[in-house]
Amino acid sequence: MPLTVSIRDFTHDTEMALSICLHHSRRIRRLHAEGPLGLLLAPLTGTFNILEEARLEYHSDEGSSVRHILHFRGDDFPRLHTLEIASADVAWDAFSLQSLRELKLNGRVRGLSTTSLLRILQGSPSLRVLRVGRGVQLLPASEGRAEAREAIPLAHLRQIHLYGAPQELAYVLDRFTVPYGNFHIYLAYVCDDGWWWREDGHSLDMLLPRQLAFRSLLPYCTSLILVIALSGTRVLAFNQSKACYLSIKTMNDLLFANGRYPTMTEEIWMSILDAFSCSPLSRFCLDYSHPLNITVPMWTSLCCRFPLYTVQTKLRGSMEDRGRADLLQNLFTALRDPDSHRVHTLELVSLSLNSGTVGAILDLLKDRASMGAPLERLVFILCYCENSLDRGALKQRFENAADLVIRYDEDADSPDTDSKDEFRYTP
Repeated sequence: MPLTVSIRDFTHDTEMALSICLHHSRRIRRLHAEGPLGLLLAPLTGTFNILEEARLEYHSDEGSSVRHILHFRGDDFPRLHTLEIASADVAWDAFSLQSLRELKLNGRVRGLSTTSLLRILQGSPSLRVLRVGRGVQLLPASEGRAEAREAIPLAHLRQIHLYGAPQELAYVLDRFTVPYGNFHIYLAYVCDDGWWWREDGHSLDMLLPRQLAFRSLLPYCTSLILVIALSGTRVLAFNQSKACYLSIKTMNDLLFANGRYPTMTEEIWMSILDAFSCSPLSRFCLDYSHPLNITVPMWTSLCCRFPLYTVQTKLRGSMEDRGRADLLQNLFTALRDPDSHRVHTLELVSLSLNSGTVGAILDLLKDRASMGAPLERLVFILCYCENSLDRGALKQRFENAADLVIRYDEDADSPDTDSKDEFRYTP
């Protein structure tokens, strides 16, 4: 009968753990081991005939400075399809598991280069999930090796998570292709001192979806979300069913001249739009505490280039800050432009409703109607009224001008949730 074996922290009793595994190794289907892995696995080479899933986490053997290197070869693990490694040293140059479907690397996994990672991808035709997590030092391509320029087709890959420096991630992403329209990719670009910092710098294009891996995904993306926060900038793109999903998180220090005070410039804005030029975007969402940095020409260029039907903007800051009508000025001016008349749904998130913001919205609705291009749908998400306003009268005024949706749920990213809630006063 197949066994599931879990051995936790066997640092002080390696011999007992080894004895157990030697006795049962040919029956182990699932293995979870924490400890000095080299001491445990080396004597068992070639005995894991039916092992399918392994989760291995290295703990050092007290009193020993030796870190044993783990070897994974298909002949030794003929049925291994799920492998998770944390804080261990692996002989990456000899890594070969053709049956592998899922590979997760976490913690201080050392010695993995872009060359080795690409070879793993090429040698694992059944791979479906790849996760290279925080703490894994992805090294530059090995010097002196000629890299094959042919694209690696990964017909079965469905999900990939990569964390590292722009140079290394861009290098990997430009060398494989993924299935059309059914794929999730998550990237985190970092530049931590001591690990990934190099003086050769990076280009803006490295941080945007311009590499080969994205080319089969972008034609399916219909929604784009841009989040600019102190914790970093995120670019999210997906189709309606989210079968195709792209998430890029970038340290602000990599994207902006002053990462502590991220200022969106026209150059960066246009580069983002260029990167998604082949996407049929119908919905755009902006989450940014300084919306006045998005100028009227920047908004207009967005509406000109894509068949947008929905625009969403989210306000940040104090209730007083979120009640400033001037923060809406650039967007509202752009929505009056004839090139923006395809936009028929406006979504406002975390806006404080007062006489100023209400007046600006009603003026926009009136102007669009007079141009023969009315805004058909108006959505308020987590928007609270000042106590001086009559909630019922306010709702009636908006309903007379557009199809009104009021929501106070947390799922502010769902375009399909319909609600006829009442306006609420500021808590």
